[in-house]
Amino acid sequence: MSRHDDVTHRRLPGAVPADRLRDATTLQHLTRGEATAMVKVPTLTVLCHPDWRRVGERSCLTALLDGRAQGLSRLEPDFGPPEGGPVEPLACAYLS
Repeated sequence: MSRHDDVTHRRLPGAVPADRLRDATTLQHLTRGEATAMVKVPTLTVLCHPDWRRVGERSCLTALLDGRAQGLSRLEPDFGPPEGGPVEPLACAYLS
């Protein structure tokens, strides 16, 4: 048994399973107009956490887009899975 056997892998949004990749439709690139209409949002991603299931969760820092400050502590901001679901702060005793 390898050290990776007990790890649960999450599929990225838009990812196609390898067995279906051969028949998958190719995604089209955005036109210049579509690309300029998109807004880039500063985002934090959890890279390490005592609860390994939280790794990969994200927090979009939309307050920064409005010029407002965004706190960063164990209590804020809220992080959640990229595919959606419940959100909560990091709640890690190692952060102040």
